[in-house]
Amino acid sequence: MTASPRFLPTLAAALLLLLLGGCASSGSAANNNSAAGSIVATPQAAISSKAAKPSEAAMTSKSAVTSKAATPSATTVTSEATVTSEATVTSDAAMTNDTIAMAGVTAAQAAWKKLPITDSVGKTFTIGDLQGKPVFVEFFATWCPNCRSQLQNTNQAAQQAGPNAVFLALSVETDLNASDMAKYKADNNFGSVDFAVMSPAMLAAVVACFGHDAANPPTTPHVLVSSRGGVGNLHTGMEDASTITASLTGA
Repeated sequence: MTASPRFLPTLAAALLLLLLGGCASSGSAANNNSAAGSIVATPQAAISSKAAKPSEAAMTSKSAVTSKAATPSATTVTSEATVTSEATVTSDAAMTNDTIAMAGVTAAQAAWKKLPITDSVGKTFTIGDLQGKPVFVEFFATWCPNCRSQLQNTNQAAQQAGPNAVFLALSVETDLNASDMAKYKADNNFGSVDFAVMSPAMLAAVVACFGHDAANPPTTPHVLVSSRGGVGNLHTGMEDASTITASLTGA
């Protein structure tokens, strides 16, 4: 059946509309597919982004761990270097102290031992010159009754010890001389004790070493210097002959 010529334009228009509608639907579907693709892509991108961030955090964490591990190592090296340095100083100090300990004296103790004294018979010497025997040193004054009583005990101890020890009485009266000492020794029958007068310099050195008690005769101050030169502590108070003799044992 042949279409009437008057319907041809109408039919053509309808076909054109159908074609245009189909194209629009395709475009719309394409757009929808594209949008769907975008929607799908976005979560994947988000997932990828989130996955990347933990990875970066993990890298940072590993870096931090490496840094922390490096820090203790550096600290350990520094600590070991410090310990080595301190050990060296300690060793040097110990060597110095050992040297002093072997001599048994400090600088202050050595000073008074080096100063010259002149005894009652005019002989000049130092305490250091007497090394090799223990030296019992008593600080006294001729006017002091306590000193006289203690010197009686000291003289007895000297008689008991004989030539194995030296007993020395040093006067704090720096204005006296050897003849004054000789007279005091003879008057009191202290023949086994050597007497001498300290110079002002020696008296000052004794006080610097032992304190002011050493220059206070009524307290009967006395000290023992070992045969090796070691200086003991200053003692005060009365001691009998046997106690003094016993203190020489091993000195």
